Amino acid sequence: MPADFAKENGMSDLQVRRFLSTWAPLLAWAAIVWQLGGDSFSATQTSRVLGPLIDWLLPGLRPEDRQFLVELVRFSAHPTVYGVQALLTWRAIRIQWPTLARGPLAGIVLAAGCGLAGADEIRQATSAVREGSATGFSLDLLGTVVVIAGLAAAERSRHRRFFSPGPGE
Repeated sequence: MPADFAKENGMSDLQVRRFLSTWAPLLAWAAIVWQLGGDSFSATQTSRVLGPLIDWLLPGLRPEDRQFLVELVRFSAHPTVYGVQALLTWRAIRIQWPTLARGPLAGIVLAAGCGLAGADEIRQATSAVREGSATGFSLDLLGTVVVIAGLAAAERSRHRRFFSPGPGE
């Protein structure tokens, strides 16, 4: 079906492959982020895995220190996964529209991060086992903003764009 759709809309096999190689990593990661925000990755569920792992790595840890580490890992996941999301968004947009200036690119990446983080926190706020929070949203945006700033600074200092289309594209 996708091949038929592409041909009906005038896309060659090469164009379809380029489109997929550009956007599929971002879409796959967004699906992973969405899954991580679901009930199966609530604090109760992840603590069942993280707690024993921490006990194994650091035997004899006091319960309050163990709980602190579980929460630290859980909270650090927010900026990490949204930082990856920002990187993949920057990459896809930079490949698709290589001449787009950094400012608008950064704005689009930030808007995409806000959109996904906001939708995820709203979904969690309606869950029976999770809570949407401004803290979670802020941590998500922290990861997004750090990666945007890093990529923009790196492009500026190196005087070249990252993730440009390949030769002949």
